[in-house]
Amino acid sequence: MIGVQIKTGILAIRFSVNEWLTSHLKGQKTVGFCSFVTYFNQLLFSLLMRRYVAKEYVVSKTTATYWNVLAENNKSKWESVEGTSGMLEQLTLAIDETSGDYTRLTRFKAGADTKEFGGKSHDYPEEILIISGRLYDVAFEQWLETGHFASRPPGEVHGPFICEEDCLVLEVSFPSQSVIAT
Repeated sequence: MIGVQIKTGILAIRFSVNEWLTSHLKGQKTVGFCSFVTYFNQLLFSLLMRRYVAKEYVVSKTTATYWNVLAENNKSKWESVEGTSGMLEQLTLAIDETSGDYTRLTRFKAGADTKEFGGKSHDYPEEILIISGRLYDVAFEQWLETGHFASRPPGEVHGPFICEEDCLVLEVSFPSQSVIAT
C-alpha cells in the first residue's frame, strides 16, 4: 500500500510538472521540448525512487499458503495453554519474530474457566473476534458470542473467562506497540 501511494505521488508530481511546462511553453518554439520532458521525467523518477526504494517494506511476519487450521489432520499443531489442564489450546498462525506481533487462535473447551488466573491486561493493543461458540468475560459481565469483536487498548482488563460450550477466538496482538518504554 505504501509503495502504491509513493508511486501515485510520484506520478502526480510528474504529471503536474508536465502540465506546467506544457502550459507555460505553449506557442513558443520548443525544439527538443519532448526530449527535455522525457529526460526530466526520467531524472525526477530516478531521484524519487532512489529515496523510497531504499526504504522498501519488508514483510517480517511469517506467511503461509492456504491451509485449513481446523482440519483434523492439523490437530497436532495446536498446543495446550500452560496451567489450563488442556481446557485451552492455542495455534499461532503468524508471528513477527522481531516485533513480537502475532495472530493466534485460542480454543476454549466446554467447561473451561480461567478464574484461577484472574483478570488479565497487556501493555499493548490487541484485537479479538469470536469465531464460534460463546464465552463469558467476567470483567465486562458480558457473554461474547459468534461475531463479537473487541479492539482492546493497552491496559484494558479482560477476563477471567467462563466457557459453557466450545469457543474459538481469533486474536491479533501488537507487542511492538507497547506503551511501556524499553
